[in-house]
Amino acid sequence: MSKWRVHQTFGVSRTTIDDWLKLRAETGGVEAKTEYYRGRAPMVADTRKLRAFLAAHEGKTLAQLTAAWEVATGQAVSVKTFHKTLQRLGYTRKKTLPLPRARPQQAFSLRQGARGPKPRELRLYR
Repeated sequence: MSKWRVHQTFGVSRTTIDDWLKLRAETGGVEAKTEYYRGRAPMVADTRKLRAFLAAHEGKTLAQLTAAWEVATGQAVSVKTFHKTLQRLGYTRKKTLPLPRARPQQAFSLRQGARGPKPRELRLYR
């Protein structure tokens, strides 16, 4: 079948047909490429090393982690990049439960001033 017939029958441009024929002559087939990486290379290739690093530096902020990572590996990484890498690995922000704060014994001034009259009684909350 001629290139023109293939172009008319399948709706493929002649340039594409030429590229396929060239690829077949060079590689012996026209299979699609399978092993390639699109996008930017990952910050850390060895995730076990990063997980061990995070276990050793537990409880630190992102800024402290990036500084410690640079010291440990010699690889300078921005805070944003480190944060995105942690998200990809499934780490989330540290969450703390809200605990009741202890109120001071005297939370406001008892003087009379521009804010209004002196309060009649002082109520303390626990």
